[in-house]
Amino acid sequence: MSDSTTRAVTLAIAALYDIAEDAGKGPVAPNLTLRALLALLYEASHDCEGRNRASFVDYWKTVTNPGLERDDEGQRNYIRSTYPLIPAGR
Repeated sequence: MSDSTTRAVTLAIAALYDIAEDAGKGPVAPNLTLRALLALLYEASHDCEGRNRASFVDYWKTVTNPGLERDDEGQRNYIRSTYPLIPAGR
């Protein structure tokens, strides 16, 4: 992975962390920024073994779900634990 790709992926993960913080308080409105972040991370994982689009879709559904019961810290922790991971050493 090039340095510029590594920086982009790191920033995208940091941005998703902020989104998880917001989602603990209430649903995040579906938006192009969130969609682009998830697309960037999915594309960056193109040569990872076990690549699975479902984890990205699940993150989208979780943070945008208005019917999800939220308890702030518990929900933020859940969302953080389910965000898509890109294995080290790609």
